[in-house]
Amino acid sequence: MLPTATFPSTLNSPQIATNVLANSPVAFAMSLNAIDKHAVFMALLREAIEWNGENGLMPIEDESGEAFGRYVPPKAAAERVRQSVPDQSEADRERTQRAMASLGDTFEIQELVSEWKPAVESRD
Repeated sequence: MLPTATFPSTLNSPQIATNVLANSPVAFAMSLNAIDKHAVFMALLREAIEWNGENGLMPIEDESGEAFGRYVPPKAAAERVRQSVPDQSEADRERTQRAMASLGDTFEIQELVSEWKPAVESRD
């Protein structure tokens, strides 16, 4: 069942909206102001999350079917971080805070990853 369309306030009449809709849903969306576009985008994103679930990566393809990227819903992102990053020790947190406070006191990310890798692998 298709949802019932309501016409945004940015269009002067239902006739204009009908003509735009008849031509292309993309043209209709492009005719909206930024606030209405955001509302349409959020509604479509929520629907896509509902279809795909909120615990996994959602592939995004362009009009020609080429991979455009992936959307990671917040619950999925939190779970991926939980699975891939071990709980930090106090020393790790302090080292990270020093690096964020002073670019001269940084560390190699590969060093940190190699330290975390055994803890992550032990979870499997």
